Amino acid sequence: NPELHGAKRRFLLFLCIAKRVIGHRIALFSGAVSSNDKSNWRAGSFAFYAFLLYTVLIWSCELLDLFCWLTGIPQVTFISRAAALAFTVFFGWRVIGVPRVKRVKIDAYMVLGSILIAGFFAVKGIRPDMSYDTYNYHLLSQIPGFTDNLNYHVMPGKFQMFGFRLGDRMFYPFRALLGLRMGTLLNAAAMLVIYRQVTVFLAWFQESFGNKAWKLLCRPSLVAFFVVCRFDLILQSGTYMVELLALPFFLEMLFLLVREREEGSVRKEAFVFSLTGGILFCMKMTNIVYLVPLVLLYIWKIRKDITVPLFLSCLAAGAVPVTVYLVYNTVSTGNPVFPYYNTIFQSEYYPIENFKDRRWGPAGPGEVLCWPWYMIRYPDYRLSELPCAYNLDLAAGYLGMAGILAAGLYGGIRKTGRKKAGKYRRELLLIAVYVSSMMIWTVTTGHTRYFMGGILLNGILLAVCYLRLMNAGGWLPALAGILLILPFGGRVEYGFKSVWQGYEWGMRDSSLDSYKKNARWIFRDREIFSQTVKEQVDVIFLTWDDYGSYARLIGGDVPVYNRNAIVGELKAHQDQYLAQVETFMREGKGVYDMFPQSAEKLDAYLDWMNKAGYYVDDMFYMTDKLSGPQAFNMARLSMADGRKNRWYYAYADDRQGRFQMEKNSDHYKMTAIFGDPDWWLNPYPFRILITASDGNTAKIAGTVDLTGACEYQKTETKLDLTGLSGTITISFTSSVEGKRGVAVNPVIEEAVRQ
Repeated sequence: NPELHGAKRRFLLFLCIAKRVIGHRIALFSGAVSSNDKSNWRAGSFAFYAFLLYTVLIWSCELLDLFCWLTGIPQVTFISRAAALAFTVFFGWRVIGVPRVKRVKIDAYMVLGSILIAGFFAVKGIRPDMSYDTYNYHLLSQIPGFTDNLNYHVMPGKFQMFGFRLGDRMFYPFRALLGLRMGTLLNAAAMLVIYRQVTVFLAWFQESFGNKAWKLLCRPSLVAFFVVCRFDLILQSGTYMVELLALPFFLEMLFLLVREREEGSVRKEAFVFSLTGGILFCMKMTNIVYLVPLVLLYIWKIRKDITVPLFLSCLAAGAVPVTVYLVYNTVSTGNPVFPYYNTIFQSEYYPIENFKDRRWGPAGPGEVLCWPWYMIRYPDYRLSELPCAYNLDLAAGYLGMAGILAAGLYGGIRKTGRKKAGKYRRELLLIAVYVSSMMIWTVTTGHTRYFMGGILLNGILLAVCYLRLMNAGGWLPALAGILLILPFGGRVEYGFKSVWQGYEWGMRDSSLDSYKKNARWIFRDREIFSQTVKEQVDVIFLTWDDYGSYARLIGGDVPVYNRNAIVGELKAHQDQYLAQVETFMREGKGVYDMFPQSAEKLDAYLDWMNKAGYYVDDMFYMTDKLSGPQAFNMARLSMADGRKNRWYYAYADDRQGRFQMEKNSDHYKMTAIFGDPDWWLNPYPFRILITASDGNTAKIAGTVDLTGACEYQKTETKLDLTGLSGTITISFTSSVEGKRGVAVNPVIEEAVRQ
């Protein structure tokens, strides 16, 4: 209205613009204009869009924390988190925008499949993840903020401290909110996103080639359930493994690659494709096996649209995500991809060699071409710590690919069949990605855990072949499709059954009693260790195994030194680091180690301490929120200085542990670490009887009560040796049949008379 002037006119103009913009965005998000607006990029589902924004939020926090760490500003503040959230909203709303999606109805199969997947992942999480990677570095890599892992801490998670930790960081909000056990549900969320993505992708083929006769067996959500519930993916249930988190980005890149080119959205889709690829690489470096063929094929697809500005923007989108970790690694170690390619970067904190785990992959050039066959025929040969014995579905996938290739090539050769061959363009692109990535994977790692995307793609191709056969219109093609898809059922049954029975990364048993003991800690395990435990610890010195994750969770900012890393990766500096640990001990600081419970582990640990030159001054059980044989004890260490660790078992029969002493007084006091090494199996109270004998007379000189409330406790008890003389034999006996006690490093001193 020209009659309106000044602030009032500007205000009304702002309201009109806001109404149009907000109304447009709401309509777009609901799908009302998704079929008409060609400028927005196309996504497989809104579930992926939400997953992408969550990833961007975590990455933004990482970027700001790195900036704060480099400049000396406090990290993990309210301001930095608010800024990260604001950036994520702006990025999702204005930079990439809300995507267009193809509407695929959520049917009963989708609901039921989602419930089964989420329920299985949740139940598996009741028992805490005790896999090596988790207690070594996954939990510790989740902790927000950057720190000096070479001077303040000393590689608590070994060289994995310098890996690309974006996937680990994504778990932290879940663990902080839901606790240690249910924090693994992020993997369930990723699995549901994957399930939805595959369902939408398969719906393209169902919609184009519908056949009412086979409608029930061709439901995309039903077929997708069998595709995604593979053993290799189910292995990640209830764990903090990060490989599953990368698959939604891998799938979205596949879908952007095979979709038809649209003039209006090609630039934004190219930007999103590059960003997704950057995040995929940032999740784990081994994902490079997918990136190479995907990027090359996508460049060929949009070759006519590439301009210098588009190239530079895509390059930035792909490179920026991983830059955070490249900068941190370079500042910390001098090698941006530490410890890899150290012959090039020559970091002083790793031997001048190129790291490669030579346990896995082809043993020689002759096995490289045969590796796909080895996956099926010899799954236990250099493929994984947990090989999959059922691989008929992979063989069926190869047959499906062969059929698609034959149909596509035959149509391409015959001029009249070129239109028909074009129908297989998507499948041929997927096969090209699969074959190329498999070749790269074979010569790099060859470990099936790092080819989960390829195994999933194998299933997708088989499912597409199945849908084409089922909807061809005849009984013979339909029968062939059913026979081809049957191995899927066996793979799904094998996967769920094996993982349920404990054949999994989490290293958990499947006993009902174990689930009952752990169920009471669900949502109550946000803090694992009590304040009492934390107050005793000044330094953690890991000598037994790589328990860096739990070590960091105990102390927060307490320094953690990992001896395995010191004498391994850091062997050029080991004298310096070990001297610092000795200084801590001689200054009287509480230097603690960790080792698993059980009598067998106690024997091995004390033997190791004698070889390593350390003396155990005290021991206690870390927490009752971790149960079973893989829960930990803590041992306070000092320099041995000629002392030997000694321990004596107390049985109810004649197998008493004993040692001798010379009597100089009638009254002594014994200080020892008394305990019940089987406490985790049967926390039952009993008494250790301390018997003294001079060869002629024997008497009970003292007793120690073990209440069953804890595993080990340093205790002082009085010994009455009246009536005995000369050389005295001290022995230990349990008061209860079937219970054994132990006395570690007993020290006897004359009692001071009052």
